[in-house]
Formats: sequence, C-alpha cells, structure tokens
Amino acid sequence: MTVHKKVFTDASPYFAAAFNGRFKEAKDSILRLTEEDPVTFSWVVKGVYGNSFGFYQKQDMTLLRYAKLEIALDKYQLDELKNNGSKDLRSSCMKNWVNNTSVEDLSFILGNCPSTAFVYQLAILYACDLIKEEPRHIWSFKKCFQEHIDLALKIGEKLAEKAGKTKGKKR
Repeated sequence: MTVHKKVFTDASPYFAAAFNGRFKEAKDSILRLTEEDPVTFSWVVKGVYGNSFGFYQKQDMTLLRYAKLEIALDKYQLDELKNNGSKDLRSSCMKNWVNNTSVEDLSFILGNCPSTAFVYQLAILYACDLIKEEPRHIWSFKKCFQEHIDLALKIGEKLAEKAGKTKGKKR
C-alpha cells in the first residue's frame, strides 16, 4: 500500500521518526509493516486521510475489529485520530457488538489490549455477561486467565458485584 509520507509524518510521531530519522526507511522512503493486519491498516490509512472513520459500514465493525484498530492507533501514535474518530465509531457500533462478539474475540481483546482501554473494559463486561448467562463459558477463557491472573480476578469481582445487585433486587 502506498501512502503520502507527509500526511503520515504530520499525523504520527511513529511515522515521523521512521521517515525523518537515520533509519533505512527514511533513506528508502519505504516502511514495511509485515506484521500488520491488512484490513486494519487499510482502515488506519482511510482514517488518517479523512481524520475520521465515517467510511465504515456499521455491520462490518465488530468488537474485535475495533480492538485491532485501537491497538494500531496506539502503536502508530495516532492520538488525534483515536480521540476524535474512534469515539464516534465506538458509540455508533456498541449495540451491534453485544450480540456479535465471540468468546475467542473476547479472549484476544483481553489478552492484547491495555487494561485502561475502553475496549478492554467493555470486553470484561461482555465476558461477565457470557459467564453469568452460561457458566460453562468460563472454561473458554481458561488460557487467557492463566496468562493474566489479574483479569480473572477482575471478572470475578464484576460477577460478584452483579450477583450482589441481583440479590438486592430480589428482596
């Protein structure tokens, strides 16, 4: 994918450092992002050029796609785009996410997103709802919990909170 260097160096300290420093990328004017998901990066490119995510189709924006987009925006230090564009995107897609997020997607998000990210907090709530509805789902998160014991504790606390609220309502 070819993009305008000036547009990206103006938008991102990450790209500015890569293209304006003494790196090979600066000399060649080529940056290979082989580890990046092509769909996610195409959304990043469209977002940088438009400074928004108004081009997306609501049904295409899953919670997992949003999480990957947030990870990329953080990685490439596209703070303005993250602060402006992704908030609008998030608010318009949340209803779609509730019914279309798998246990595998939640595990990816919980294992890869910073705990301060909105998408991480949302994934915890969705995981709690899944486990509360169907306790056997807890085993689906086993690997994720083994790698992130603090996550298991947070979900346990959320479930206990919800159970406390439910008990209070029944009285």
